[in-house]
Amino acid sequence: MLLLYCYLQWLGGSIWVTYASITDKAISYYSTNANIVNLFTLSFLILQFPMAPLSSIVFRKSYYWTMMISFIISAIGAWIRYIAEKNIFLALLGHVLIGAINSLTLSGCAVLAKLWFDEKDRSIPIAIGSTSNLLGCAYGLVISPYYSSIPSLLLTQSIYTTLACLFNILFSHKALINPCSNNLSLTYKFELELLYKDKYLLLLIFFISSGLGIAYTLTGIIYQLLESSGISEIQAGWIGFSMYVGGTFGGLLSSVLVVKTKNYVKPLRFYSILSMIGVGTWAFVSSDFFSGVVGSAFTGFGLFGIMPLGIEIVIEHNKFISEAITTNLVYLIAQGLSVIFTYPIIYCHELLGFSGLWLSLILCVFIMIALILTYNTSDIESNRELSQSLALNLNPN
Repeated sequence: MLLLYCYLQWLGGSIWVTYASITDKAISYYSTNANIVNLFTLSFLILQFPMAPLSSIVFRKSYYWTMMISFIISAIGAWIRYIAEKNIFLALLGHVLIGAINSLTLSGCAVLAKLWFDEKDRSIPIAIGSTSNLLGCAYGLVISPYYSSIPSLLLTQSIYTTLACLFNILFSHKALINPCSNNLSLTYKFELELLYKDKYLLLLIFFISSGLGIAYTLTGIIYQLLESSGISEIQAGWIGFSMYVGGTFGGLLSSVLVVKTKNYVKPLRFYSILSMIGVGTWAFVSSDFFSGVVGSAFTGFGLFGIMPLGIEIVIEHNKFISEAITTNLVYLIAQGLSVIFTYPIIYCHELLGFSGLWLSLILCVFIMIALILTYNTSDIESNRELSQSLALNLNPN
């Protein structure tokens, strides 16, 4: 089941960044402008707003049927993109279907871990599931420039999406437990009320999501970000690839550190500091391809490495709130902030004369310092006790 989930997230990631490293080619093919082409990337981020609340509901009903329908709709969306040819609005419709499913199932890694793994073993599957999307993005960024035509690229995506759908039909099976049960058997309404009243948890989610939002922005506009530095589409694809691969290793390592040390504070500080160093290094060397590959890899290691670690932190902080709700909120805020960050970072060079990576560094430093100051041992314990007391007081049973 973990492999099937990873396959869905991998293909979603690869399709999300289809045009991120070949923006000029997409502009020519669809006879449009960069702002319209950017909608292909931004649609995945925007769709998190309606899909995140729905995700928390449908995963409570059935993980099996949520995933089954998701695979089918993804395959339909992929073929619509291919059949649309140069009709950009029909192509965008197919892309939106896949983006909706990607947003709907992002939180599934935490739900899956609860369904099929013991509590002490959940860190690794959460890390694997949450980073599988990054590997898809890495593949998508690096492979797109090598296709001679966009139709052949879209056909390939349609084929492997259909294969994923068939594999899921053949090999998926239902779990024996309710994915969102907890000790108090709280209703969805009461879990949302708990979340709303837990200000410390909301603050943690915001800062963790903000770092992830910067990472999403940088990779989603990778070619436009680096074009002014003389980087080609193929080179931009490889730089984005290195960022996602770095993020995958960073995410897996963060979970291993948690398993070994049974501690979240030190790994979070390590990744926060590394994120600032990574973005700063990349900004200094962005005009050189090989140095940019190294800088983006460190950036991805830090910013994306926080993702599975952050998901575990927010789940662990308040266990009375289902995994689907807190995980969805992390992704919702991250992708919402990514939409906000996108155009200021794109036009930073044109308006202010310096690379958008420097603006990203300013944002990263502010966010990571705030996260380090917020997440400390004394505040964690005191606020966790408050959360438990609040949950008991609000228990409808």
